[in-house]
Amino acid sequence: MGWTAHYAIGVLYALAFVALVSGAWLAAPSVLPALLFGIGTVLVPFLVMQPCFGLGIAAAKAPSPSQARLRSLMAHASFGLGLYLAAAVWPSGSST
Repeated sequence: MGWTAHYAIGVLYALAFVALVSGAWLAAPSVLPALLFGIGTVLVPFLVMQPCFGLGIAAAKAPSPSQARLRSLMAHASFGLGLYLAAAVWPSGSST
């Protein structure tokens, strides 16, 4: 159930990103906006999930806070990269 919720939230974040970017980005995606959005989503686990699990803000109370932070950051950066890659391979609707 947790993983299902996690991926459903990811889909909602992806839809939010598409709603935020311009149509020009969708027609010719670039990596930076998607990567920054993905990295920005790391605030939710840092400020909500990790404190709820008793790990403190940004996993400050975890056995290895730096490692937990880096893993969260890498996971969310890969989400941003995935947003870019999905847009890059998605048919733009224009015919050649």
